[in-house]
Amino acid sequence: MAYGCAVIISGLEPLPEVIPDGEVGFAVPCGDVPSLANRMELLVSQRNLLRQFQAHARSRYGEYHAPEVVAKQLARVFEQVFALPRRDSSL
Repeated sequence: MAYGCAVIISGLEPLPEVIPDGEVGFAVPCGDVPSLANRMELLVSQRNLLRQFQAHARSRYGEYHAPEVVAKQLARVFEQVFALPRRDSSL
């Protein structure tokens, strides 16, 4: 997604959360070779769909998964953890 690639994933959790089906690519059931082949054929034969997925993939990466975005999210989590009352470590 960082490089603007359309994605085909299995439907195993948590992948559909990260890569929503029909937005940046497709999710196919594990082991469903005909579905995988069908989705690949769609991307090869429908250039507009491929280009749409590519654009959405790059955009979604930048919005949710880019290092600077993740770093800010982690910083907020750490701030919340450090703000918690400390327990007595002698217990």
